[in-house]
Amino acid sequence: MINSEQLSEAELTLCKKLRTGANGTVFLAYYGPTKENVAVKAIPINNNTKERFVLEASAATLFSFAAHQSIISTIECFNDDSFGYIVMEAMESDLLERMDQFEDESSIKGVFKQICSAIQQLHKHHVAHLDIKPENILLDAKNNAYLCDFGAAQSFGSNLTGPIGTVYYNAPETRVSDDFDKAAADMFSLGVLLYILLTGTFPYPGESEDEVLAYLHSGGTACLDDLYDEPCSAQAKNLLHSLLQTNPSKRPTISEALAHAWFC
Repeated sequence: MINSEQLSEAELTLCKKLRTGANGTVFLAYYGPTKENVAVKAIPINNNTKERFVLEASAATLFSFAAHQSIISTIECFNDDSFGYIVMEAMESDLLERMDQFEDESSIKGVFKQICSAIQQLHKHHVAHLDIKPENILLDAKNNAYLCDFGAAQSFGSNLTGPIGTVYYNAPETRVSDDFDKAAADMFSLGVLLYILLTGTFPYPGESEDEVLAYLHSGGTACLDDLYDEPCSAQAKNLLHSLLQTNPSKRPTISEALAHAWFC
């Protein structure tokens, strides 16, 4: 049970549940010191998960202090015996809920460049996000994008401390080994995200989620044959092909991706 007394001491009043993910639940809350609504992520902690909370809170705080315009601001982090809490600025919505508002390539390019810029900030600090997906990209009223949720984030040289990401967005090498290039894995996830923004579908065969999962678990990877029929530009298709390379060493770095002709 969430400790309401602990939240009261932090001058937080939970208003409603926004969503539940793999490692926590996000609430809309009223924050007394600023008299504004905030988002509070409550993460169950025990002897096995406390280290994971500390890592997530540290990453969220680090990149908040970096004050990047496309990374969600963290206000404070604290914990009690049962939960860790990450208090963040509240946003209007997420990219999944507003996907249909990005219909033309120009608007897609704008939001995708903001996401890439946020990932570049992480990679400069040798940290990979490892859970890039529409639900982890928040949007304000003007559709400015903010990367959030560092629950799967890992430093480049660290050993994995738990499962990463979401299978539909994970690079193929992450399904067969714990020893992989974390930055390159982020690049593949960005490729899946861009493919979805441009086409409205995943880059995998299958008519249902179960069929897609079966394909991925059988060792399948991105299939770009249908991309030739899409109305997007040749430059967008070229960037997609580079991001979704099965071989991680052939994918661009985030700086190389941002220098791609599609963004120019």
